[in-house]
Amino acid sequence: MEPSDGQMFPGIMMINHLTGEPKRYLGQAPPLEMVIADPGGSIDSVLFNCRRDLASKNFQKEPMVRQALELVTRGLLTGDWEMLGRGTSISAQANQVLLPKQHLSLWRQWASEFRALGVIVAHSGTIMGMLMRPDGLEPREVALYIQRKKPDWKVWHTTLINGGLR
Repeated sequence: MEPSDGQMFPGIMMINHLTGEPKRYLGQAPPLEMVIADPGGSIDSVLFNCRRDLASKNFQKEPMVRQALELVTRGLLTGDWEMLGRGTSISAQANQVLLPKQHLSLWRQWASEFRALGVIVAHSGTIMGMLMRPDGLEPREVALYIQRKKPDWKVWHTTLINGGLR
């Protein structure tokens, strides 16, 4: 099976991305906006998931992933978006062991300057995002700023949504 995300399940679902098997329901998507950037490049997700070092790299990042999952789950459950952002940022940093994002440190710096809640990354892709504060800077303006700084990147803003049928 082609590696997958959890879009076929309602809400936010932790899944086995190789088999599509649901593992744990995490909650509903919060009413948060995001700024997303794709600095380019591509990842062959089938080859990526066949890497010989995949198991050892996943084991290496497991303590950070457990901490991130706890923060994300508690943040979703309690509506504490700061906690959610800390969890997503830890998860993004943990993934540097497996698939380094060349521009993640710059992205984290910008997120800090924009007072974003946290950063996110595609764990087997090239995309980076930042979760914006509901009472913070206008995501459209942040996206325009980044697009001016990095005109070769694709940059946009969107709202978090739940998976499942529509």
